[in-house]
Amino acid sequence: MLAHLIEEVRQRDSLGDVASLVTMRVDAVLHPASLHIFYRARERSERFDGHSSSGGVSGVQLSAQPALLRLLESGESIRDVPAGVQTLPLHE
Repeated sequence: MLAHLIEEVRQRDSLGDVASLVTMRVDAVLHPASLHIFYRARERSERFDGHSSSGGVSGVQLSAQPALLRLLESGESIRDVPAGVQTLPLHE
């Protein structure tokens, strides 16, 4: 599945298309409760776009949550946000 997904990703022209494709494929195979993929609308922009399997979170909401952004940007790896929830303000 991953080898096929990598090939499909290479054929996409936009990050939006990649986010939608990856969310759909991962959801179909792994069935996570939810999956959210975010990316900067433009390099060094404060605005985020993204795709959510549940439709529950938008890039605009992410842009308004500075503590969550710091957590997500604190490294190069994928972040499991529930593991970092203790460090976030309750409203985020």
